[in-house]
Amino acid sequence: MAPLPFRRLAGNCGVEVPGMDVRAVDDTTMGELRDLVARHAVVVLPRQHLEPEDEIAFASRWGVPHSRPGHSPIIALDSTDTRRDRPRGGGWHSDMSWAPTTPYATLLHALTIPDVGGDTIIANQCAAYDSLPDRLRSQIEGRSAEHRHPNPPGRFAAGTVVHPIVRVIPETGHRALFVNPAFTQRICDMSEPESRRVLWQLYRFATRPEVTYRHCWSAGDLVVWDNRCVVHYAIHDYTDPRLMHRITVKTAHSAMTHQPT
Repeated sequence: MAPLPFRRLAGNCGVEVPGMDVRAVDDTTMGELRDLVARHAVVVLPRQHLEPEDEIAFASRWGVPHSRPGHSPIIALDSTDTRRDRPRGGGWHSDMSWAPTTPYATLLHALTIPDVGGDTIIANQCAAYDSLPDRLRSQIEGRSAEHRHPNPPGRFAAGTVVHPIVRVIPETGHRALFVNPAFTQRICDMSEPESRRVLWQLYRFATRPEVTYRHCWSAGDLVVWDNRCVVHYAIHDYTDPRLMHRITVKTAHSAMTHQPT
């Protein structure tokens, strides 16, 4: 069988797989998609006009979707929703880095897109780690950092969690930075001034244009990224309505693990 065709989108982040209907992928193709996400951080699947049940079914092929008891795992990111105060975009972050167990993957499906604006920038943190100078790598070797969300949604309690600054992606063995300006508070066992200085340097490398891909959305786009090695930035430069469906997926269970060739 021929390998899954794809097109690279940037030098260090992102590929597009054209002509696929995610409602009909077989197990072999799913394994190839997981490999692409592990190697390239982001996979774009264009023209996926899905019903909510299709979104949930495809997300479940990656792992177990996050959801509150009695609630759908789909989070509607609706720019016209004024029922609660929510950020309207901006800010580099990793989804749920403030949670004790962070998601394996994020799936984002575009339903309504503004005529202009509303892009998402995604940065590959494996490439960011690879670009660190030796002196900075040595400063963070074996260290952890505190992450916190002051008012987390759903069943999660507000509090501080600790995650390693560098994590290893098991499918590839690549090392990735795992800090972000939105939720990382400080580096453990380091003075506050030193922690701020080191984090500022890490963020510079984490968000350099050379490790990013900027996605200009079209209705129907389905984007999957490896949340273990990605930070992203939703650009709020639009006034027209924008509606996305997001599902975050817990760490893939062992039955779904597919080793890259």
